[in-house]
Amino acid sequence: MAISVHGEPSVDNGAVTLESNLARVLIQSRVGGKVASLIDKTTGHDLFWCDQRETHAPPRYGDCWERHDMSGWEDCLPTVAADTYPTWPWQGVTLPEHGMDGEGAQQ
Repeated sequence: MAISVHGEPSVDNGAVTLESNLARVLIQSRVGGKVASLIDKTTGHDLFWCDQRETHAPPRYGDCWERHDMSGWEDCLPTVAADTYPTWPWQGVTLPEHGMDGEGAQQ
């Protein structure tokens, strides 16, 4: 099975598409690597809910997660709840809820 990769990481929230004959996956690298869409190409059905009202703007470091688009699938690394990093070399650095989203990943 061949998989193609296309997109322009510098535009559209860093949208990159991975596609095979069975599925198409849209990943938004500027929004924390959010998997925004997973299309089953045999049915044409998107397996993820998508809020069509959202603009998918990257959150700022420390923003409240609930104020941004909650559709798709996100990983919460390194933390789900807000906390401070416990050990060197980042001891005391504040970690926002739901990991390092958007601009936070670049700090």
